[in-house]
Amino acid sequence: MAVTSSRLAAAAVLAALVQPYWSRALSKQDPAAAEAPLRAYKVETLRAFPHEGTPFTQALEISNDGHHLVESSGSYPPGTASFVRVVDPTTGKAVKQLTDGLVGRFAEGMVQMPNGHWFMSTYEDKKLVEYDKDLNFVSDRAYPLMGWGFTRSPDGKAFLTTNGTDYVTSLSADTLQVIKDQVVTCMGKRVSGLNELEMVDDFLGQGPTLLGNVYMTRLVLAVNPSNGKCTGVFNLDGLGVTELSEAQGFHVANGLAWNKTSGTLLATGKNWDQMFELRIGPDPEGTALPILERRLSRAQAAVPEKVTFMEMSSVGADGHTDHSSFLQARRLVGSDGRKLTHN
Repeated sequence: MAVTSSRLAAAAVLAALVQPYWSRALSKQDPAAAEAPLRAYKVETLRAFPHEGTPFTQALEISNDGHHLVESSGSYPPGTASFVRVVDPTTGKAVKQLTDGLVGRFAEGMVQMPNGHWFMSTYEDKKLVEYDKDLNFVSDRAYPLMGWGFTRSPDGKAFLTTNGTDYVTSLSADTLQVIKDQVVTCMGKRVSGLNELEMVDDFLGQGPTLLGNVYMTRLVLAVNPSNGKCTGVFNLDGLGVTELSEAQGFHVANGLAWNKTSGTLLATGKNWDQMFELRIGPDPEGTALPILERRLSRAQAAVPEKVTFMEMSSVGADGHTDHSSFLQARRLVGSDGRKLTHN
């Protein structure tokens, strides 16, 4: 018995030494996190097709009927205008493009609601722009937040939004009143910068899941929309060309559209020259987990008191604001994690 116990103890020590560091880090989190570890997913590229015009993608959506890909582009680089377009998902060819409701505004997230109407948030203008099912302009109205990520709740009765902080905010689709704010957490840590959002009604058998690009990374998080806790992560590294400017918010991965018919994901990025159809599946090796853990650790260590995000804005020679010519820092979260951008 004594010999057996010694061998078991030695085996336990050895297991601890060879355990991946991301797994050791995860095991140190609170008990709830340890009971439900993040799922790691791998990405299989099924095809690549042209991203016509290499726009500054802010949102990517598949229409409710599954026939069209709808994309919004912000007004970057300087001299370009925000627009919405309909893209043939088989070829990447633009079949319709419009700027209605977007003149002088920086287009952001976009979603089609169950009634067929499309809604888009704008960056600093605090407007919500509405289109009918055929993308004819309907109206715009005051929007209470800075536009970032934008999608719908699982039941379609609310919008889910982000503003660069570590919160996801639910807004009533009827009144735009705040229903609730919830912090997004992964590995027991708050996650800031969740950008382009996609609601998937049933993600790989896991039920309703919010997918979101993590700004200035190639990571995509899967988040439980009911409590803000991460359920999974995958990495878009290897798609197209990776540029150094991605660390400053340019050329970043931004654009997720889930095809519920095929169970595949369409993805692209800002000014990318290609779009990709991807199959997402389990990754037993967990390759995205250490990347996420390092990102979370760096984010906490870099700015312990305030989280700073890079926003595009400047004042041109004519005195008007140009939301796209350089990156300007803005503090969005206090040292206690309290959101500072609500009015």
